[in-house]
Amino acid sequence: MLELYTDRLRLHSLQAADWNNFLMLHQDPIINHFVRLLDEESVIRKSSSKG
Repeated sequence: MLELYTDRLRLHSLQAADWNNFLMLHQDPIINHFVRLLDEESVIRKSSSKG
């Protein structure tokens, strides 16, 4: 697992425990307004499992 830590940021590879937060971000219309169209959960799951 890849990890990167700074004083203000902590990054690590996605894990199963991250799924709820990952899904919440991908379905939030305010976050995605300028970024992308909103997807259904099944589409997000499929694209997140590609590696």
